[in-house]
Amino acid sequence: MSKFIPLKSQLFICAYIAILAESFLLASPDLLPDQIAVLGLHDYISTRIVALIVVGVFTIAYWRPVWRWLWSLPAIGPFLSNSVFPDLNGDWEFEFSSNWPIIEAMRNASSAGTHTFDVLSPVTDLPALQKSNLPVLIEQNWREVKVTVKPTGQSVLHVSKTLSVDLLAANELDGKRLAWTFKQTNKQPRAHSDVESFLGSALLEVSDDGRTLEGHYWNNRSWDRGLNPAGTITGHRVS
Repeated sequence: MSKFIPLKSQLFICAYIAILAESFLLASPDLLPDQIAVLGLHDYISTRIVALIVVGVFTIAYWRPVWRWLWSLPAIGPFLSNSVFPDLNGDWEFEFSSNWPIIEAMRNASSAGTHTFDVLSPVTDLPALQKSNLPVLIEQNWREVKVTVKPTGQSVLHVSKTLSVDLLAANELDGKRLAWTFKQTNKQPRAHSDVESFLGSALLEVSDDGRTLEGHYWNNRSWDRGLNPAGTITGHRVS
């Protein structure tokens, strides 16, 4: 499993430092006249100019508005999305489907003691997953990615903080994926057995055009009571 962005950032920075060092070396006043004579004054100046141009190009390409513009070009954009990674920057809408109704049905059956609720039985009628839609902002650059889930009036969410996001390159088994770890704080606990904040993770498949994210999430909310829910995420780009 390879992490695309951290690896590429290291290669990018190493190449940048190497070129920058070369340009300063060629421009150094300590370069002896006989060394310049061997190199040739014309080659010396040309090499220095080329090195500075390459450094400038690397610097400009590292700037987010520039690389995002490259990703938007009709011919170059799809190639970069496939060979590098899609541009995920922008506003999204995530639909969360939680297995909490199943957990609650098991808890109710256990506390009532009047009927059984066997989730492993093929004849058990499982309750539908609980769905909720929340706006999400994704901010992506060469150094980091942030996934910010925004609270709404109906949501219990107070704040969701990104702890880490890894962009995973495609391999022989899976396509490009986004691995997201977060900390969520709610406005108020659901009950005396609930917690105010908890950790969660998600692994989402990224579509080739970078407009859809789909996968599963899980968290450790009230895990010590066996109540930690999990579910699915479907994300669609809004802008």
